[in-house]
Amino acid sequence: MTTPEDKSELDHAREQLEKAREAYDMAREGQRFTWGDRTLTMADLPDLRRDVEYWERRVAEIKARRRGTTTGYSVAKVFR
Repeated sequence: MTTPEDKSELDHAREQLEKAREAYDMAREGQRFTWGDRTLTMADLPDLRRDVEYWERRVAEIKARRRGTTTGYSVAKVFR
């Protein structure tokens, strides 16, 4: 059963994911993006990618918790 706290938490995670994706896309295109007190540029792409991945995992975790399952989501670090 979904509680109001779950919905609020999921909404927050989705909003943060949307902002992270927007910031990443804008920075990738060479534009500046202001998020709170941070101004982000292309130099911030690695951090922005990590932010996107973090919020993707959070959304998946919250949804899985609501279903009563695990995410099945794993991240592997690949070194070149």
